[in-house]
Amino acid sequence: MNEKKLALADIDGTLYKGFMLLPFASFQKEEGLLNQTVFDQINLDVQRYKNKEWDYETFAEKVLIDWSRGLKGFSYSKTLDQAKLFLQGLGNVFYPETEGLIILLNRTHDIFFVTGEPQFLGQASCELFKIRGHISSEFEVDKDIFTGNILRSLAKRGDKQKAVDHLIKEYPFRGSISFGDSPGDIEMLESTQYAVCVGQNDVLMKYAQTKNWIIAQPEQLIDVVKNITLC
Repeated sequence: MNEKKLALADIDGTLYKGFMLLPFASFQKEEGLLNQTVFDQINLDVQRYKNKEWDYETFAEKVLIDWSRGLKGFSYSKTLDQAKLFLQGLGNVFYPETEGLIILLNRTHDIFFVTGEPQFLGQASCELFKIRGHISSEFEVDKDIFTGNILRSLAKRGDKQKAVDHLIKEYPFRGSISFGDSPGDIEMLESTQYAVCVGQNDVLMKYAQTKNWIIAQPEQLIDVVKNITLC
């Protein structure tokens, strides 16, 4: 059993402004790792979600499929290096409070990012903030080359909870905390003592109210954690 407590945090919309995928896909296109046709398809996927033609799960599953196929034949290590450069530069649009939140939580918790983004963005985010680890969707890699297949998708509701089940068993329940901003995070939020719902998603907020979960905006998260750690 670990001495530290467990903290699980979604990235997109929770700690990061919007989705990483589209700006990073654009970055990949500019760097020659993604062709225009694939980028246009990813952009179309995003627009269909924004136009409410697709629900979030359909969108997330489809964009992962299109993205993984578009990276077939490219180097994973080069993609990871690009993800690091992206997040160290103009792609770093984490909320201003995120760094302070991570510093505060690191004192008492092992932090894991749990994201539907592919593993190269999860790993780059993990290294940027020097946290314990990440659990991400995973594109298949063979000898450092993307195969175009998906080994693990965290797109559908419940996928995140299944993916973090081993962590839930490894750490004590008391003092555990999770952060999420969408209905896809509900099962993960239910698995910790403290559930913090970030943002304004109507479905999540209504559910959170029935559970008496904490509802907060990004700028309030540091105070939320301070209050929890004092309990």
